[in-house]
Amino acid sequence: MEEDRRELRDYYVESSPARRRQILNVAMETQSDPEADEIRLQIWKLRYAKARENGKSGRADGYLKLWMDLRYLAENPPGRFSVKKTQKRLERELEELGFFQFYDQSEQSRMLLFQECLHTARLYVKLCFSDRNYTSMILGMMPMKEGRVQDKVSKDLKKLYEDLPKVVEIPKPLELMLSAAKEAEKEVSKRSSEEE
Repeated sequence: MEEDRRELRDYYVESSPARRRQILNVAMETQSDPEADEIRLQIWKLRYAKARENGKSGRADGYLKLWMDLRYLAENPPGRFSVKKTQKRLERELEELGFFQFYDQSEQSRMLLFQECLHTARLYVKLCFSDRNYTSMILGMMPMKEGRVQDKVSKDLKKLYEDLPKVVEIPKPLELMLSAAKEAEKEVSKRSSEEE
């Protein structure tokens, strides 16, 4: 399978956009699967569009932003008069990130899009475990035990893939992100059962 390619081993583990691009460039030089690598490059470009705020330049992770928007939406459903507006905003965001394009393009591009969504879910889990505010209680003064953090992360992931479909109509391409959340939740649950 493609993700077993030696030169791409770290691509779906690395969190730095610049380092991911370097890994992808090395993989593209080998010409092992130029079609898949070109799709990965297109996904990378749409995911990490340049962001300019207050004169600063850098790369914003559009998929992580989408993840946080979805999480907020699942926790704070819109009122019945703003559901359509929220739905249109969500579809516009998916269009900008290339979800519809890659979902409809081919089975291979759909699989690569899912891998990117899974990378986003794993990145979210990693950030949760490393964030001091997320892993603490009583106004950040006491750290949570590992098991409680895992339970909290697991609940967040479940809320996304179980509650969000009750809030808005889920476009087909977005189901990949929800499937990635489900997969990441299984990994977190497996991790907690292995530690017991």
